[in-house]
Amino acid sequence: MGYVWVAELQKRGAMHYHLLIWLPKGLSLPKPDKQGWWPHGMTKIEWARNAVGYMAKYASKGDSSNKFPRGARIHGCGGLTGVQLQEARYWKRPTWVREKTVIGDQVKRHHGGGWLDHDTGEILESPWEVFFRGGGVWIRPKQSSDDAGPVKSPS
Repeated sequence: MGYVWVAELQKRGAMHYHLLIWLPKGLSLPKPDKQGWWPHGMTKIEWARNAVGYMAKYASKGDSSNKFPRGARIHGCGGLTGVQLQEARYWKRPTWVREKTVIGDQVKRHHGGGWLDHDTGEILESPWEVFFRGGGVWIRPKQSSDDAGPVKSPS
């Protein structure tokens, strides 16, 4: 089953969650709190006719008076396997990484910067540089563009 979730801050500042689960036709879900699956409070089940609109409504809520706790995760998804999972990972990559890879490539962020291709050992270097000036953080295209493509990972 595929699912997505988003956190929302209540007026009093407490976090609560909206979870959207795609169930097979004809299957319904019992209330998680009544089953003992969610011991953190009450649950409510609704049928969403417009799933994207439902999640966007809660993801876009917020005001400047309440802020999420530092380090809090505010959204997520799961339940994907195989090609669906590979495609979801592909679309989460930065645009410049997607332009150099295809669905199914096993690439992850590299500790020293860039993205590491686990199959080839190559590091895809970012075309952007980050710099600090006047108390601000700035980003710009690298001065010496690396059009040669990926560089070999030091092993």
